[in-house]
Parts: sequence; structure tokens; C-alpha cells
Amino acid sequence: MLSLTRALSTVASQNGYAYILGGGLYLALTDASNARTLLASRGPGFKMPEESGFVPIGKSTEPTALELADVVDAFYTNLEVGGAVDNDSGVTFAGLGEPTLKLDVLLETGKNSP
Repeated sequence: MLSLTRALSTVASQNGYAYILGGGLYLALTDASNARTLLASRGPGFKMPEESGFVPIGKSTEPTALELADVVDAFYTNLEVGGAVDNDSGVTFAGLGEPTLKLDVLLETGKNSP
């Protein structure tokens, strides 16, 4: 079985669109937020774990639904979940910004993911 970090590195080395935290795949839609971000609320000393692969999208182009669906597909293709549903924590839409600000992309990603 491939490690989560290795499986992620094969699909999400692009522009901070995806990272792994607590064994789950996270997809970032935007860095934009209409409120204080979760990371900012944790204080100036808080940092995401380096092994998560988290990076802000920054000045990169925000991902399209098809790009995110490709990340999900490649992640599950490269990761042998092992057959038990209990081993799969699914996909979470979360990043530096507020994912519902890109609700159209979030919903379209779900439609295009396996």
C-alpha cells in the first residue's frame, strides 16, 4: 500500500490544490475568504504540518473543477485503500480560503469525481 504522502505527491504537486491531513485528502479551491481564516484564527505561531504538503494557492491560478476531479481520481488510483470503507476518510474541501466562495467549482468537482 502506498503511503498517503507518496500518493498525494504523485497528483498534487501543482499549485497547492491538495494536501493530506490526518490521513484524508483535502482540496483547496481558493485563498479568498470573507472572514478570518481558520489558520489565522489559530495565531501567528501556528503552522500546518510540513508532511501535509499544504501550501497556499497564492498567486497561482485557482483550480478548475476538472483539475480537482483529476486530483481525486489520481489519488485514489495511486492509493490502495484496502477494500475497507473504514480506511477511507473521503475528500474534504478546505484550504486557506473559504471553499463555499467557489461553490460552483465545489459542486462541479463532485459531479466529475469518480
